[in-house]
Amino acid sequence: MSDEIFREQARVERQLTAMGMAHFDIAIDPRQGRDWYFHRDLFLVQLKELLPKLWEYNRRGYRILIRPHGEHGLTLLDGLDEAQIRRLGGEGLEPAAVIGYGEGLHQVWLKHDRKLNAIKSQAAQVMLYHLLEMNAKGHHWDEFGLLAGFELDRKPVQLVSDDGQPFSSAARFDEMLK
Repeated sequence: MSDEIFREQARVERQLTAMGMAHFDIAIDPRQGRDWYFHRDLFLVQLKELLPKLWEYNRRGYRILIRPHGEHGLTLLDGLDEAQIRRLGGEGLEPAAVIGYGEGLHQVWLKHDRKLNAIKSQAAQVMLYHLLEMNAKGHHWDEFGLLAGFELDRKPVQLVSDDGQPFSSAARFDEMLK
């Protein structure tokens, strides 16, 4: 295995570990109006075996996307800048993983202290976007996020942080969802 592939695989594994899920869904988006390809309900070992194929698709311009399979305890927020990420931290909403893409844009995965059903997950996402004074329209609780170690528009998708812990105000926040 080349050093570059080893480093990219390590980034993927660090993101998946930070997300802390046992099963994942992968989407391969051709971005040219063609059908997406999906791999659903993958264990970590299955995802690792799929990596060479995913890198090949990515080299051909396809986006590689990931989400936890089924209902889960993560919330994905997209399009955040560094000030918004700091604001989350100041509110006790420290991200479990931060994924950098583009110029100053980030996706964050927030880890709750319990699994949320779809209705509560959607409510959590809307509350968090509103806290950041962002539009939640068009976002859905089970949307796919970027996977570190790949490229988006020929720019690297980077794992900025991978704390992997539930946010410190998770219990209080999740109580507000009841």
